[in-house]
Amino acid sequence: AMEDPKGFQPQGLSNCLWALAILSVPDLETTAESLLETAATRQTELDDQHVANILWSVATMGVPGHQGAIRALTEEAAKRSATLKTQELASSCWALASLAPNEATEPTMLELASATNEKAKELKDLELVNILWSFATVGDRQGWTVKQGS
Repeated sequence: AMEDPKGFQPQGLSNCLWALAILSVPDLETTAESLLETAATRQTELDDQHVANILWSVATMGVPGHQGAIRALTEEAAKRSATLKTQELASSCWALASLAPNEATEPTMLELASATNEKAKELKDLELVNILWSFATVGDRQGWTVKQGS
């Protein structure tokens, strides 16, 4: 089944990638890549938690390449930003910052920033810290500046 994950349910894709990230098994890179590609082609079947977990898993494993799959999942996170729970927002922000953000991830980060602003009072301390670290990291790499007084 791991060689051909197309038959996996969305939760199975998410859980397998999460487990591979936690286990840090280097010999399973091809399996992780196959799961990632499958998840990207089935992104609309994934729920919010699956998208966040897959992005976190990919960032944790440091899966090289696969920019198309990562971009598809990143864009999916942006579309869902308003419905993401605070933990999912924090995980997605951390993942995007860890995946060496570029101009392609900037619109997603801005969508996540807007969703974070809407849910600011709901954030737990660790979620807030992770989100702040994410935006500081992305902002530093992208040359963002802070506008005061708005």
